[in-house]
Amino acid sequence: MLEMFDMQSNNGRNALRSLSTALPYVIYAIFLVVLHARMDLTTGDMQAFVSMLEEHSLLDVMSLRYWTWGSRLLIEAVLIYIVHAPLLWICLDIAAFLLILHYLGVLARRAGAHEHVRFFLLALLLCYPYPTLSEAGWIPTTVNYIWPLACCLFALSVFIEALDDTNASAVSVWRKVLAALAALFAANLEQLALVIWTFLAFILLRGFLREKLCSRYLLFVWGLISLECLVIVTCPGNMARTSEGADYWWPDPSHFLTPVTFDSLSAFDKFYLGFASAFDGYLYGYYSGPCFLAGLLTLILAARAFFEKESLWRRVVSTIALLVLLGIPLARLCPPDYLPWFIQRITQYPLFGFSITRFGVSLLEAIACMGIALLLLGSRQRDEIPYGKYMAAVWIVCLLSRIALGFTVSLFGSGYRIMMPLDMACIWLASVYLSIYVRSRAYSWWIVMCVIVLVAVYSTTLTFSGVTLWA
Repeated sequence: MLEMFDMQSNNGRNALRSLSTALPYVIYAIFLVVLHARMDLTTGDMQAFVSMLEEHSLLDVMSLRYWTWGSRLLIEAVLIYIVHAPLLWICLDIAAFLLILHYLGVLARRAGAHEHVRFFLLALLLCYPYPTLSEAGWIPTTVNYIWPLACCLFALSVFIEALDDTNASAVSVWRKVLAALAALFAANLEQLALVIWTFLAFILLRGFLREKLCSRYLLFVWGLISLECLVIVTCPGNMARTSEGADYWWPDPSHFLTPVTFDSLSAFDKFYLGFASAFDGYLYGYYSGPCFLAGLLTLILAARAFFEKESLWRRVVSTIALLVLLGIPLARLCPPDYLPWFIQRITQYPLFGFSITRFGVSLLEAIACMGIALLLLGSRQRDEIPYGKYMAAVWIVCLLSRIALGFTVSLFGSGYRIMMPLDMACIWLASVYLSIYVRSRAYSWWIVMCVIVLVAVYSTTLTFSGVTLWA
């Protein structure tokens, strides 16, 4: 009888474990099905891609795009055909979002997170402003950003497994081939090309410095990605688009105090635009209040600094970063009549140009950025985060990939969707920290988690209320 009872008890625990593993995917799938059922697929650039093959072959279209528009030939070759099969796109798009949830969890587990980390990932993914993915039409935007991101996360998970060639059975050949193809597709998006190239370069350089035999497979993939980066950099379509966009997007009176031409900007000006516009998207975006992923990450780091009895400098840094990254968006939700005049100035979107407000906000953004980086780099082995510095490096690389867009003329024309890699880095990091520290006796971590759940519910409500749901 006791053996039978133990067997039933074990079966019950296994069933609960299986249910807890599958539950985040089920909830997210239901959310995605409802979201896709509400989409208007006829908006944005949809009609332009639908008509591309009416009078020209795929080869002609790709040649024209390469010489006149850009280097996303792999992505657009898929996009041109998938726009004619919306039901197939819906199935594949839902699968891509679920893959993002899954492989974020895989990478989080490798960083030391608990096995239930996908619940935290789910809560944070529900905070994402999904209506922004309709800015250029649902199908064009998701195929250009969501699908490459899903491929990138899958490829990175395989690359980590394949770090050592001495264990040939660790990763099967077909997974290595799929990962290489996924990396090529993902790297067709310029931001992810920089992320993947830097990730592989860091691994190979680290192996070289330690006089360790580098994985021939990773070296081969890094060579492929390097060639793709070379194609992106030398693509004549990028230069043609810059010339065309200089008349379309610049001068930009909605962002600049005094109209300027793109060619008149120095390298420092473009770097500054890339950095400031990234954090402006968080502080002044139309979803910065209910969905502020960098702010949520800072909230987690601040709670950790205060309730885990960390050093004074970490408390000071986290407090300043928190006041900037969550304080400004929350202040923008308050009636301006109840705010001091200097807070009113900061909560108004500051145009680029020579002004005290603009420089002041940029300084606050820089302090907040350095605060997050320092807090992440301060993670040590005692914190149960064995890869803290690598995690910080991922966030910094994603930030640099966003800053690099300041060197493109379509910086302000691309909308919020170009924040996707940086947002996902914030989600990944926050979920890892939550998973590790929520197991401690400090009940404050449950408070932080409750705040995130409330934000997720609020953001989901806004998503389904129809706000900017149709571009």
